[in-house]
Amino acid sequence: MRRVVSEGIIYKIIKYSDSSAIAFSFLKDYGKVKLFINKAFTKKKGLNKFLPGEIDFQKKDESDLNKCYGIKYDTSKSHFIENPEIFIRLNIVFNIIDILYHDEEQDEALFKYIYSLNERNMSRWTIYIINFILKKQGIAKSYDFCEKCGENLSEVVLQNGIFSCRKCEDYGLHLSKECTKILQKVYTQEFKELAISKENEILTLEFLLNYIESVTSKKIKGLSVLKELG
Repeated sequence: MRRVVSEGIIYKIIKYSDSSAIAFSFLKDYGKVKLFINKAFTKKKGLNKFLPGEIDFQKKDESDLNKCYGIKYDTSKSHFIENPEIFIRLNIVFNIIDILYHDEEQDEALFKYIYSLNERNMSRWTIYIINFILKKQGIAKSYDFCEKCGENLSEVVLQNGIFSCRKCEDYGLHLSKECTKILQKVYTQEFKELAISKENEILTLEFLLNYIESVTSKKIKGLSVLKELG
């Protein structure tokens, strides 16, 4: 056992007793780590989901539950919890991280990208981050070619986890030419200055989340709430 400090974000909180909680965190130096937090719901020591900070905890080698001593929050990232649009996007992304990443699977690049989220880039940020995760976990696919006939894709159709052209597949989730182009640009890293409307962001995210659900058989929450924000 050793006491350590790492930058991190708590993304899920489960009440353990009237005053304590089990918190699921994603740390720069340790990846996904489960924390026991005593007096988690007092006024002095309230927990903030999705607000980054320095997390002081005891790293246990014989258990996956580690004791948290305290969190020093980074107030420069207050927009993470004050802006509903950002909060919901973080919820979607961390739902995916929780499904696809193993415990203590470190990913400093992903951590850095999460910290880059702001009001100006949020419409393209979630799509980029999800594609980054898919590549890192080895389940990303090119959006350029039909998996059935090999022809170039202008409009991709998702059916049972397969990316097809409209000639090969009539049934499934159809993505418009504009949204298909967005994913193609994301995949090839030609994406930073791309302007995306809220409508196209929602449609593209729906496609990505459906693909992940087809691979993992797990439902990803949050998109319906993002739609309601308008």
